[in-house]
Amino acid sequence: MVSIDRARRARSNEPKNTGNGYGNLESRMYAMKNMFRQRQSIAFGLQRYHLRRYNRREEDDCTYDIESVKVIQVEKKTFMKLFKTSCSRKNGWRMTEYRNQEQLRQKKLECAGLRRSSAAEKDLHTKSELECKGLWVDISNAQKVTVELQDKLELSRKEFERELKRVKKLTATLAARDQSHSTKLALKAKELLDCKVARTSELERRN
Repeated sequence: MVSIDRARRARSNEPKNTGNGYGNLESRMYAMKNMFRQRQSIAFGLQRYHLRRYNRREEDDCTYDIESVKVIQVEKKTFMKLFKTSCSRKNGWRMTEYRNQEQLRQKKLECAGLRRSSAAEKDLHTKSELECKGLWVDISNAQKVTVELQDKLELSRKEFERELKRVKKLTATLAARDQSHSTKLALKAKELLDCKVARTSELERRN
């Protein structure tokens, strides 16, 4: 059993708050943990003390004073908040947590989704680049084929022009030959007609 005097001595040994808020954070946390242990021992000791007191006075029909135990329990719960909050500064000011576990989990899920979307976009970008490379190769091949066809067309055009000139020349030559043959035939026909007339006149003269 922890007596009231021992509880008071434990309370008197608690570290005092100087109010300046500066100092080593590790020593301050160590002192706070010691204070928590002392208050916990005080709370349990007072609970046992009041329970034993209640058991001793139960025969005399005395009421059980539970208020002191409730006060100590409430004080214990409020004191435990010091260890649930994070102390991120040297001066020991209690700071609220920047992110709780649910927010962190949501952020992780969002990051995972962004990673997946970025990976999908990267894959699409890679596929598009490959398709573009294939299209550029096809365009280059088509340009080469077009140049070759243009060269062949130019050669064919020149050959056609040469053949056309040759045909025109041959046509003009044939036309000139036809004209000369026509003239010669006309002369031959006139000579033949003259021969026939002369022969006829000669035959008539003989008769």
